[in-house]
Amino acid sequence: MVQDITHQKQSADTLPLVASANRALTQFIQLTDIKDCRISGSDLLYERRLLHSLATQSPHLALSSCRLLSCADRVLAVNLPRDLDWELLPAWLGPWRDHVSIKRGDWSTLADYCRQLNAADLLAQAHLLGMAVATADQLPPPPSEPVHRQPFHDISGPATRRKAGPPVVLDLSSLWAGPLCGYLLQQAGCRVIKVEGLNRLDGARRGLADFYHLLNQGKESVVLDFKTEAGIKRLKQLIAIADIVIEASRPRALRNMGIFAEQLAQTQPRLVWLSITGYGRNGGQEDRIGFGDDAAAAAGLSQVMFEATGDYQIVGDAIADPLTGIQGALAGWRSHLAGGNAMLSVSLFDTVSYCLHQELHSNREAVLQSCRQWSRNSNNLSQYFAAGPRLPTSYCASPGQHNEAIFSALDHGSLT
Repeated sequence: MVQDITHQKQSADTLPLVASANRALTQFIQLTDIKDCRISGSDLLYERRLLHSLATQSPHLALSSCRLLSCADRVLAVNLPRDLDWELLPAWLGPWRDHVSIKRGDWSTLADYCRQLNAADLLAQAHLLGMAVATADQLPPPPSEPVHRQPFHDISGPATRRKAGPPVVLDLSSLWAGPLCGYLLQQAGCRVIKVEGLNRLDGARRGLADFYHLLNQGKESVVLDFKTEAGIKRLKQLIAIADIVIEASRPRALRNMGIFAEQLAQTQPRLVWLSITGYGRNGGQEDRIGFGDDAAAAAGLSQVMFEATGDYQIVGDAIADPLTGIQGALAGWRSHLAGGNAMLSVSLFDTVSYCLHQELHSNREAVLQSCRQWSRNSNNLSQYFAAGPRLPTSYCASPGQHNEAIFSALDHGSLT
């Protein structure tokens, strides 16, 4: 009997967007063979923050690389998680300010610059440079659905079915949303193969070890050199035997390797291609950079916090990431059960926007109260999780641990 996860942690259920996470997670579990599930939406949304507090013994240390900065006319969410982002600041501010010099982590100086400039100009320049910057002081209208489904076309020949065995999931993603999606599918009984680039391993490996372990436990690990023909050939071989592919790269990255998801239906009519992006694959947004905190702010969560408290704040811990991972797993598994043949586009922005509007429509005051709770208690989440954070229950493979076995199986035709 499936456990009703929505009542596991009554106090934690009052935190922002937990209702949406619980709803999607419950639907996912009901579609699978998972028994006695003890994972809740609140676990998945807030466990990284909790783990960070325990690891540092200081909940006040900043985990987010995102800040809300006031411009001359608006409020922007500026997310600078990479060294490259800080190096780009002179180019970002350069059209209006000469000799910009800002050290990494000097948010005060950056705020002084932004305060004098218009948001629209900064947004346009940020998007040109590939920086994660978004407006944070509006509540845009929601999408009609959290996941955009595009059936593959021009299918030729009879649909081919996989041999007996668990569905194969190829996880090409990194960081949080995609790996969480892969983890949930692994819990549903799928065989998940995590694929990383030799020169670009999952950046989450450099973060909290326990958190990375939680997201990637039970997966097999393959590392490929995408700069070589041999590495790209192996990637195409793996895609050819997959039932579900999870990727979170900009579309042009795979196209540059000769991989066009839309064309794969010719040979894999049951394939589900799950594309996770910041802002979607269409409408000129496919190359826009987005991470969990800035995408959530862009979707209106910081504006709702302003309505609740009179102060613009980041809500949650990169909350768009885990929420999108849950929605992606639900959409991917549902599509697989329906026969596949689909490109699923799941964006951080659309996921938060859709869920936020649903909750506001259902009970606006409850949403506002959840924001107030976060504002008051974000540095003391342990009160909501008396049992502490989840712990891994399976092994976590080292990079490339399964290369030899999987390549051998591919070469002998036994991995199908």
